[in-house]
Amino acid sequence: MADNVLPQFNRNYGAMVTAKEFWGGNNGFATVAVQMPSADYELAAGSAYEALAKKAKDGVASDAELIQVSNAQRNLFRVAQALSQRAVLVAISGCEMVATGGATARLSTLAVSGPNVLAGYVGGTHADVSSTAPLYFVTFMIERADALNKQENKPGATYALTIDPSKELVDNLTSVNFFESKTFTQDPDGKMTAGARAGAAAGLVKVFDALPVLK
Repeated sequence: MADNVLPQFNRNYGAMVTAKEFWGGNNGFATVAVQMPSADYELAAGSAYEALAKKAKDGVASDAELIQVSNAQRNLFRVAQALSQRAVLVAISGCEMVATGGATARLSTLAVSGPNVLAGYVGGTHADVSSTAPLYFVTFMIERADALNKQENKPGATYALTIDPSKELVDNLTSVNFFESKTFTQDPDGKMTAGARAGAAAGLVKVFDALPVLK
């Protein structure tokens, strides 16, 4: 029993002597990338967003521009919220957009395994990277580096039950209605009044045990 229980305590709480102990826990770096279904969806990154965010800060943005900035920021928050369902977020990097590269820059071309990589998954419908189908990258420091590791059996279960948090995260990001379009609005009751919702066309998560992070 001890052979089964102790590793789980080590994984979940860093309770064993052999556990690596650092400030905030055994920190790891989780890079999340998404490709939006169209240019009508964005995260808080890119020169166009930055120009609108500056206008909003200066108090000269129109109502439509304020909505676009707010939706881009909320979309980034939703990525963080989805990851926080599995891991404790310690810090976040800046978000960056990649709008060039074509087929060679597709998320499907990026490896999600290898040295220094603890977990990873890539899925969805991959398209050539362009200004109308850009990629967005953001990296989070997470408190437990192994929080997204795949498990073949759930602790304490008497039957096989594979759990893959990385795949579940990508499935969540690409699920229907996950992100909001630039013009999305809703009334106080939560009913959509303008714009649309959609999931990312493709997504990737890659967890590094230490720097450097994926960009």
